[in-house]
Amino acid sequence: MNINVYTESTPNPATMKFIVNKLLINGSVDYPTRESAEHSPFAKELYKFSFVNGVFFASNFVTVTKTEGTEWQDIEAILKEFVKGAVEAEVKVQLEEQEDVAFEGTDTEIKIQQILNDYVRPAVEQDGGAISYRSLLSSFVVHAAAVRHLLLL
Repeated sequence: MNINVYTESTPNPATMKFIVNKLLINGSVDYPTRESAEHSPFAKELYKFSFVNGVFFASNFVTVTKTEGTEWQDIEAILKEFVKGAVEAEVKVQLEEQEDVAFEGTDTEIKIQQILNDYVRPAVEQDGGAISYRSLLSSFVVHAAAVRHLLLL
């Protein structure tokens, strides 16, 4: 299969989506730090670039966050070529397969998690991000990463 890679900007100017014509992972996985990428050969290789500050995978794309002071025009072609080569070489996104989504909590919490997973997650992933349920406090869903993402807009 001939692998094609194209890029899309995201609402966050420090991140860019690198989209390929092949499924990379079922679901999504975030590697926000070099240390968190220990079980991802693909992410570990991306973190070898000094300008990579975050890596997120979902379905057929990888979102890369660049370091401050780095310009996309200087690194975009390098990353496109790397992603193409890694996909062609079948570098694994994860060493272990991701388990199916299991919802836990009260009936209300399970319904919230199902809505987030079925409706909100796909929309957020289209912008190169991720969302996950943390807890329900006083009828408000709390998730620091989602708030951080919105504040960057």
